[in-house]
Amino acid sequence: MIKAVLFDLDCTLYDRDDVYVNLLATFKRFYADRLTRGMDDETLLRLLCRADRVGSYLNRGWPGILEKQIEAGIWQDPPTGDELLDFIHAHFADAVRPWPDAAPLMDTLKRQGYKLGLVTNGPEDFQTLKAKKTGLYDCFDCVLTSGAEGRAKPHPQIFAHALALLGCNAEEAVFVGDSPVADVCGARGVGMHAIWMRYYDLWPAPYAKPAYSVARLSEVPAILKKIDRKGR
Repeated sequence: MIKAVLFDLDCTLYDRDDVYVNLLATFKRFYADRLTRGMDDETLLRLLCRADRVGSYLNRGWPGILEKQIEAGIWQDPPTGDELLDFIHAHFADAVRPWPDAAPLMDTLKRQGYKLGLVTNGPEDFQTLKAKKTGLYDCFDCVLTSGAEGRAKPHPQIFAHALALLGCNAEEAVFVGDSPVADVCGARGVGMHAIWMRYYDLWPAPYAKPAYSVARLSEVPAILKKIDRKGR
């Protein structure tokens, strides 16, 4: 029987494309003299979102995202990786908004008696700030960041620590996340059930597809029931 549900943060509990919509005016103002001239807002936004999606999907973090921005022709004078990170750490979290069905899902799961966990890759301060900006931080019985743990998903240790804090075995827990490798394969690697959040809707060929996937968080309770029925 499932006792705990654990979540990824980025692209799972909030829409990163929406962050760029909210961040666009600040981004343009901050980098006014360094962006490619003559690019309209619609094009800039589309390229920023695509660079973020591809860089994140390749699991290469902000260096990979900046590389994809440069390839897309966004910059005439690109920032260094450290310069971009300074901007991101100063402004990104303020633009984070949770998916509309995120808070109702947490309320539903809490009422149904599930323990809830958050396991996210990234610096502790930055990831914690983003989690708090979603308004969901206090819903979780444990919050783990790779920055604090010294291990990043898909390493089994970070999943094992979360399970220990929640007081359940791997087969009693479900992980919900968007990354095929870090989230789905990582969770399955320690024996957890996994639900793929189809944010990118593209599954890499070398890996076996998950048994369960959702396009919206509101679909998660129905999947939990299926998993429990299958285990009986």
